Amino acid sequence: MLQPRIAFGFSALALIVAAFAVWQEPRLTNIATCSTLVAALALQFHIWCRKPFHPPEERHRRSEMQKCIFRIDPAWKDAAGWDENKGYGDVLVDVLDVPAISGVEKNLYLIPSGYAPKELANTRFLKNDAHLALRRKATEEFVRRYFTKTLTGYYFTMMLPNQGLKVKLYCNELDKILRQHRDDAFKQTRI
Repeated sequence: MLQPRIAFGFSALALIVAAFAVWQEPRLTNIATCSTLVAALALQFHIWCRKPFHPPEERHRRSEMQKCIFRIDPAWKDAAGWDENKGYGDVLVDVLDVPAISGVEKNLYLIPSGYAPKELANTRFLKNDAHLALRRKATEEFVRRYFTKTLTGYYFTMMLPNQGLKVKLYCNELDKILRQHRDDAFKQTRI
């Protein structure tokens, strides 16, 4: 219960800092601009401190998350979630500490949580070739960094149209890399 209090305190502090910055620097007349910057910093703080969350538009189709330990499957790039023609760059994983999950379905995939940028997480955006290419590039970096490591994640069930109930996983490390790649791409296009 301490985390929501910390998050609220950090958000309140962010608003105070934004107001102080506007007061000290007259050229910063728009408090919204300053508070947006501070809100982005607050989001980064949440990413490091909290477990992932379901995207709001998907919450009704997804169950509560349960913590688990997993590794990237050695055949991750041969799996359907990565398929060049129909996959969105999802990573095939092996859950190590929840044997009951392994029997539910053969292929378990790591997908972005609500912390990941929607341009690289939501399938509507991934129909855009540029977004899909960036998602794949970020995912490949994630695999390079963590292929030999055991990771902590959160599994949940998800109702998919025409596929039924599926088990999926979230991992903070993937979300961080996706966010970094999106931010880097944004900086390059603004120059």
